[in-house]
Amino acid sequence: MNISTHYMYKQQTQFIMSSASRFNYVAMRLSTNTRVLRPSDDPTAAMDAVIYRNSLAQLDYYRGTRGYARAMLTKQGDTLQTVTNTLSAINGKIIAVQKLTGNLAPIIQELEGLRDDLLASANAQDTRGNYIFAGYKADVKPFQKVQGSEGIVYQGGSTAIVQQVDEGREIKIGHIGSNIFNIEGQDTVFKKLDALIGALKSDLGNDVGGAWPGEELKAVMNAARSAVRKTEDNVGNVQLVSGLNLQLLDKLDAAGISQREGITDRLQQGLGQDTGSQIALVTELQLSKVAMDSSMMVFQMMKDMSLFNMMK
Repeated sequence: MNISTHYMYKQQTQFIMSSASRFNYVAMRLSTNTRVLRPSDDPTAAMDAVIYRNSLAQLDYYRGTRGYARAMLTKQGDTLQTVTNTLSAINGKIIAVQKLTGNLAPIIQELEGLRDDLLASANAQDTRGNYIFAGYKADVKPFQKVQGSEGIVYQGGSTAIVQQVDEGREIKIGHIGSNIFNIEGQDTVFKKLDALIGALKSDLGNDVGGAWPGEELKAVMNAARSAVRKTEDNVGNVQLVSGLNLQLLDKLDAAGISQREGITDRLQQGLGQDTGSQIALVTELQLSKVAMDSSMMVFQMMKDMSLFNMMK
């Protein structure tokens, strides 16, 4: 009799412990808003969650690379707009030279200042100190005078910087300066402007007949104007490509947001983090509490039976 009573006592105690453990685990899942805390809760959902989280991490990574690409393209676009304005001012000064009748000194000074502004834009740097028009040789000032060369030449890299902005998608985020400021070969717009400034400083305009400008100066001026127009065309082409790339980044960002929302929804549903799963957990918690309370009630009733008292 004592053996049977002891067995019943032990079995009911296990029921209480099991129901209490179940109740506590359901409460833990509810408090964390997650139906699947351990892989054993739902192996398929747990495996899918790993895939979904990897996908979200990849989306976050490409969102970051697009942010960097957008910052680079924006910086480049702002600089090119400055270049456009400077080239327009230079062109205006060259036209003014043709009609000049007074002192050359002020206009020479203005052309030198504009040439320096243009050079500063060509050697512009980003917030990290990298030269934005130097390609992959970002630590080298792209336009400078070097020994053995006449005037300012391009010293940057030969390959434009590209950035991967999505799975299997790369865009150009930094055009090399030689594709913008070079006229032909190593001949740059800076050489043509320096030649014009040098010609104005000399007396090349004083033709035999006293005409202004003289033929030799006129040729230098035409070469400078041609270089300015060529550079303006180059800038326009680069701005077009950059604008298209910025539009692409906007589309990829929009697609990324949509993908993130879809994956997040599937992840939440799989792990039971959605509203429906939470309602189900509340119901499960209530049932677990009923089961635990019932087990304890039965145990108390059995404990008060004379069968248990005989064990004393």
